Amino acid sequence: MGPYSRHMTSAAASPAEDRPVRDGRALVEDFVRTVAEPKRGNLNQWSSTKNHTKLLLDSARRQKLGIKKIGYTRATMYSLSANSTTTVGGIYGKLTTLASHQAYQTTRSPNLRRGCLAASGVPHLAGKSFHVTQETAAQAYFQQLGSPVTLSISTPKLRSEEHNLRTARELSQAWQVLAEKSSSLPTLKQQIEVEAHYPALLLRAYVVGEDVVAAIVRLPLYVRGDGQTPLLDLVEAELARYASCQYLNPAEERTAGQIIESLNLHPESVLRQGEIHLLADTPPSRETPAWTFDVLDIVSEDLQALAVDAMWAFPGLSATAVDILTPSVNSAEGSVVATLDPAADLEPFRYPAFGTQRFPNRAIMERMTPNS
Repeated sequence: MGPYSRHMTSAAASPAEDRPVRDGRALVEDFVRTVAEPKRGNLNQWSSTKNHTKLLLDSARRQKLGIKKIGYTRATMYSLSANSTTTVGGIYGKLTTLASHQAYQTTRSPNLRRGCLAASGVPHLAGKSFHVTQETAAQAYFQQLGSPVTLSISTPKLRSEEHNLRTARELSQAWQVLAEKSSSLPTLKQQIEVEAHYPALLLRAYVVGEDVVAAIVRLPLYVRGDGQTPLLDLVEAELARYASCQYLNPAEERTAGQIIESLNLHPESVLRQGEIHLLADTPPSRETPAWTFDVLDIVSEDLQALAVDAMWAFPGLSATAVDILTPSVNSAEGSVVATLDPAADLEPFRYPAFGTQRFPNRAIMERMTPNS
């Protein structure tokens, strides 16, 4: 078994200490040079933003749909109707009725999600779920994969990840950390996901019906050397630039000194002219501050087709975000589907740090409206 399904073959499992690691940083640095740097001076400064629900409701009004707030649940519910009589759909929290309850629950289960993607022949990350008491079985699966892995806990109340684990010892140490964090969960939910670590660009495409209507790449914060400025100054400038964009989440809580220390570099070191240095692992986790780049106009047709195929692998799903790990936005070769999220926040597509604003909220309501 390789670190991914279909269209790719992996080397036979090798001793953990000698596992080959794909140079994901080089892929991301190439994106920085060819896409990010030319746009570096065009940072969007959105003076005001609307949240996910407001974007959907505004688009419903644009489609002249009637809106009725209903229920007293934890998340606000809205019923949407055409001609004041015919109910066409609804909104519940960040979900809409373009995602059935069954489809939503299936995308949230790693095992069920992989099963649906595999049944439809969609290339995806290899992985398996284990109870916290099954570390020995997880170690055996790690050896079977023959690649670095990521361990994660992902529940509505707890999310934590340990990336790029290359040895049995690293896996064991990370396992203990996550097992301790999961101890607050009900026993049956103390599950740890072991998934192939696949360093590449993280592309998030939003699919509605048969179309990709928005696409962004989340890029770790980075610095570019000029041959003169100390690294500490470059990092401080990057952090200040990110902090100026109050619409970006999450906030960076580390100082420049702490980031440099984590990279095992010296604050006074000087990067060569044009040298790119990422300030975090790639792909960035949801908890990692990152720039958002609109890439809809340059995403290849086969990558868009991959995103659509991933969504259609789930009956009852016709609008969702699809996360794809890819060596390039120009081709689907070597790309794998990481996950799907029908409840994905629409704000990053509407308010990217760089590039053009997109309107998946409008596409959702147009899909929901009869004869639109």
